Amino acid sequence: MSTPRFNTIADHPLLKGSALEAAFKAQPLGFIDVGARAGAPPLAAPIGRLASFLGFEPDGAESERMNADAAFKAPWARCQTLPVALGRVAEERDLYITQLATNISLLNPNPDFTARYRPRGNNVTRVERIAVQPLDEVIAKAGGVQAGEFIKLDTQGSELEILAGAEKTLRDSTLCVVAEAEFCEFYENQPRFSEVEQFLRARGFAFYGFQTMNYRSQKRLDKARAAGRERLFWADMVFFKDPFDRGGDRSVLTGRRGLALFLIAATLEYYDFALEISEAIGGAEAEKRAALVVALAERDVQSAGDAVRALMEKVERRPDQANLATARFVDSRRHLNDVHDVPDDTIKTPGG
Repeated sequence: MSTPRFNTIADHPLLKGSALEAAFKAQPLGFIDVGARAGAPPLAAPIGRLASFLGFEPDGAESERMNADAAFKAPWARCQTLPVALGRVAEERDLYITQLATNISLLNPNPDFTARYRPRGNNVTRVERIAVQPLDEVIAKAGGVQAGEFIKLDTQGSELEILAGAEKTLRDSTLCVVAEAEFCEFYENQPRFSEVEQFLRARGFAFYGFQTMNYRSQKRLDKARAAGRERLFWADMVFFKDPFDRGGDRSVLTGRRGLALFLIAATLEYYDFALEISEAIGGAEAEKRAALVVALAERDVQSAGDAVRALMEKVERRPDQANLATARFVDSRRHLNDVHDVPDDTIKTPGG
């Protein structure tokens, strides 16, 4: 997925004046960001003014800073960050503070893994005792009617226990979950990808793919001069309540839920799925929704050519960096369309 930008969908001309816009202006889509430390724009940024942002950041100072940041809050219909740590049940837990703030976790970093791969900033500097609450209880107290229609979790290994504390939200409200998961024991006794996938599948969510994939090695080779496969460390997984799968819940296509599912799919760039949802919803604005998706999906051919030419120029200037330049070019596009189903002879030479 390309880096999200605020309100690219919410402000699109094809959305202006539509029933879709009116529905979510009146009652913004409920987006929950667990592990909300400010950095890159959140996943729901493209629909910011049509969404209510509820963030969870146990670092009290960072939570306070985010709530005081007018520029951060401005693009959203509503915006609040709570200095709350989430878990399976209400209890006290150790919070492991690491050198790098983004690695802070309720789980202790695995010392064997740290020694082997030397991830940046993973050493624990101190341990704090904090209160943990289940998401269902927090939402019930806050009275959030639509809270949790779209949930993102990035909590360094505790994602599964947070989901386990959100059973009611997942059942009654949630249409999409984007959760980070590891494929190896980054933290001691942490659940892995397969456990998270099985938990969500049992609750009616279909795994759709990875937003990002992160590979690492012991760095024994110089990547400017060598290429090879590395171990998959972690990824951001996407799950939808898919009404079209066998046994899928068709009721999610009705009323607000269908429109919300459509909006989330388009936001995450699952454009073909968004078109499928829109067609099933039908109604007077079906063609307008389809036109919006086609416009969002369109990629300028000239820009693609310019990007390839820029890559070639970069390689000519620094041939010693050709491997790295090419790899970065591929990395920036690897999560776009799979073209294995497009015949090779689709690309023709001039005059061919």
